[in-house]
Amino acid sequence: MDPDAQRFLNLLIDTTARVGGTFFSLPIVGQDLPVLRERVYGCEVYHQLRSVWPRNWRFTLHGEVDKRGHPLLRRMSIANAIPDLLVHSPGRMRGNLAVVEIKASDAPAAKLVKDLDKLAAFCVEAGYQMGVLLLFGNAIDRPILDRRCAKALAKMKRPFATSALTVLWQPRPFARAATLFAHEAASKHARQARG
Repeated sequence: MDPDAQRFLNLLIDTTARVGGTFFSLPIVGQDLPVLRERVYGCEVYHQLRSVWPRNWRFTLHGEVDKRGHPLLRRMSIANAIPDLLVHSPGRMRGNLAVVEIKASDAPAAKLVKDLDKLAAFCVEAGYQMGVLLLFGNAIDRPILDRRCAKALAKMKRPFATSALTVLWQPRPFARAATLFAHEAASKHARQARG
């Protein structure tokens, strides 16, 4: 793996251990159990990443960059995309590092497929080195989540692009995210789920 990609993955995984409390699961008046809110969690991941972001690194971290109307993306499938996090060189189309989508671990399978397709499109069409799907929450146990992710990878529009994808999972507050699938392993699991 590229050293910059590995550096970012390490930062992201280490950062998840700093996310907990109401940023991980939000109590709701009138409900017995707190709920998983992607935007609340994603904003805290962004905040925690920014607090440890390396000075003078050639990449910049941005959250929820609206790509609608971007002149170079107009004819691409990502023309209307708003990724949760971008690790890029603003103003340049070449050499961008990572795009991150965040989902609650109990999100419907169709949403996992949609986010994986979006990540793959950023890698294939816009030249990002890697796409990361960051799942959070413990509503589902690991074996079930593994199977759901493998099936989602198999249903992608661009299954050949799974080699650029990594799926991480933070199962509980203040825990380091675990790698469910990474690059070549994601390709292997997608092939197995299809076959």
